[in-house]
Amino acid sequence: MKNIAQFVEKNKDNFADALGGTSLFPSVFMAQVIQESSGQWGDYGLSGLAYKYHNYGGIVKWWGWDGPTVKMKTGEYTEGGKKYYRYAPFCVYNDFRHYLFEKVRFLTSNKRYKTNGLFDAKTPLEAIVAIKKSGYA
Repeated sequence: MKNIAQFVEKNKDNFADALGGTSLFPSVFMAQVIQESSGQWGDYGLSGLAYKYHNYGGIVKWWGWDGPTVKMKTGEYTEGGKKYYRYAPFCVYNDFRHYLFEKVRFLTSNKRYKTNGLFDAKTPLEAIVAIKKSGYA
């Protein structure tokens, strides 16, 4: 990816604001955003979902979201590891900062993240393992 250093410098305060009062690791959150929103050429924030709809983490509409959505094609995997595609309603955010605060609300509102130890993680690696156990790729 070509613009990670610029992304981190530009958004470090936004991450600090959104994560304030939580035990979430900014490095994990940043890495997830960078990975999820990379476009076809590896530039952060240039996936269609990120660039046009400010959804930098691929968050599908969930029970706590009552805002706008957009249906987009997404790749999923069966329990056996076979890939398939479906159209899903993804959350649409006003801007990057709105996305960050809503991502924190999404994580703190879903019991599966607490149950799987995300908020008890002592290291970034433990946080990543907890996110994976919670069902997030």
